[in-house]
Amino acid sequence: MPNKSRRFLLALIALCAALYLFGIAVPSLTDPDDVFYAESAKEMADSGSILTPVIFEHPQFEKPPLYLWFLVISFKLLGVSAVSARLVSALFGLLSVVGTFFFMRKLIDEQAAFITAVILASAVWWIGLTHVVLTDMVFSTFVAFSLYSFFLWYKHERRGHLLLFALFSALATLAKGPLGLLLPLSTAAVFLIVNRSRRQLGQFLLGSWWLLWLVLVLPWFLYAGFKYGNAFLWEFFVNCHWNRLIHAEHHQFNTLYFYPAVITVGLIPWTCYLPFVGADFRRQKTEYLFAITWFVVMFVIFMVAQSKLSTYISPVFPALAMLIGLSLTSGRIAKYRVFAVAALLTIVGIGLGVAPLFLNKDYPDFVVPGLKSFGVIAIGLFAAALFVIRRRLRSALTASVIGMIGFAVIAPLTVFPKLETALTESNLQTLVEENHYTNQPILCNSLYVRGAHFYSGNPVIVMAGSKNPFWSKHPVTVLSEDQELRDFIDSRDSLMCVFMKRDLERFDKLTSPGRENTILSRNIERLVVLSIKRAEVGP
Repeated sequence: MPNKSRRFLLALIALCAALYLFGIAVPSLTDPDDVFYAESAKEMADSGSILTPVIFEHPQFEKPPLYLWFLVISFKLLGVSAVSARLVSALFGLLSVVGTFFFMRKLIDEQAAFITAVILASAVWWIGLTHVVLTDMVFSTFVAFSLYSFFLWYKHERRGHLLLFALFSALATLAKGPLGLLLPLSTAAVFLIVNRSRRQLGQFLLGSWWLLWLVLVLPWFLYAGFKYGNAFLWEFFVNCHWNRLIHAEHHQFNTLYFYPAVITVGLIPWTCYLPFVGADFRRQKTEYLFAITWFVVMFVIFMVAQSKLSTYISPVFPALAMLIGLSLTSGRIAKYRVFAVAALLTIVGIGLGVAPLFLNKDYPDFVVPGLKSFGVIAIGLFAAALFVIRRRLRSALTASVIGMIGFAVIAPLTVFPKLETALTESNLQTLVEENHYTNQPILCNSLYVRGAHFYSGNPVIVMAGSKNPFWSKHPVTVLSEDQELRDFIDSRDSLMCVFMKRDLERFDKLTSPGRENTILSRNIERLVVLSIKRAEVGP
């Protein structure tokens, strides 16, 4: 490897370490997803059920097991903690950045490779994905690598690249399901059609790479299908995939503007650089078309699906980084693009700088930490705007990245600690011990049930408005009718609860005058309540 490439690579590793590892333990594992995957991996490790994902000691088939295997390995090596759980996403974040660098270096040159990798590494969304325990960073990395392999095959027609496409798309499938093949396959096919590459389209769709893909993917699906039969087939293929395609899991997100809003915010600070995209299009036409096809095809697929979650759209971010990276290597950028980017940098900087002030009414404790965290990004954007006006693009990029590093360092020290007991159940074990409540049932809102069990080890019971408050059925008791809740509450001399505010209002109405309900912990919406039956006073 040339010395210049080695220096670039070391710089990227240092950047990712600063962005992804600082504050990785803050806050603790959050509800509902961090603790879902952590608890499942913990139970798999403890029980030796490596081939079958489990939760609450029962099989669960929301996702294939690859991501959970990575968590199990991390837990075995480092113990169960927020650090070991999030380290998987952080390492794959680094891997995605390094892989992007090598791909663009092979495709164009070292400068374009470094710029594109830096853009991907420092986007708000990519930083965020490294700090959550979800499949999406692992999945997005494998999807990106499969498309990188495909495009190198398109350029050089080497069979090894198609085999790499098969490998990475298979790993993506084992991480999250059929989308691991659908997304890269449909993107590649549409690109070949748009580019009028009929011969390569036939070679690709009918290639022998399918054999490797099947060899890697089929064993686990056959195992689960034969061992669990319709329970697996219905839950995995029908409920978790088909039903999510045709039904909205979260109706408030099923809008035309949801994903555009996620992308706009998630791409900060590089959202401001989008007016540069297309500069010198003719010189890199094929690369531009590939990245555009990647973005458009995946965006359309996710828009068609009725169930929308912010993390679903994550695989488009490497394509956006590639588009911006290509544009910033152009030697000719029109004046109107320069002014548009400078204006956006200024506007977004002002928006981030004043946004925390709007928290003063409802969440005054977050104003000062918010000003510190967002303010450093804003300063970086203001500096970048000045550099852009003077056409010093490298300095502008540097200022933008320094702002993001500042945010990654300051936010875990200021904002995140204040969210600890609002987003996590990390204080529950202490409360259980202090109130001598070990091994007794905890009544929970469905959002908090996984975290309550993960942190306390106590059995959990759900208080909900319906008998099935989860998308996938959980093997826990659900109490939804007022009378059954009242009977359960009255049967307990003491009862610990993890609620939202609205749950406590319902709970207070259901408890008899002979009980005393005490709030042990309160932060934003999350409350921990201890309900105790008063001792009867004799005549």
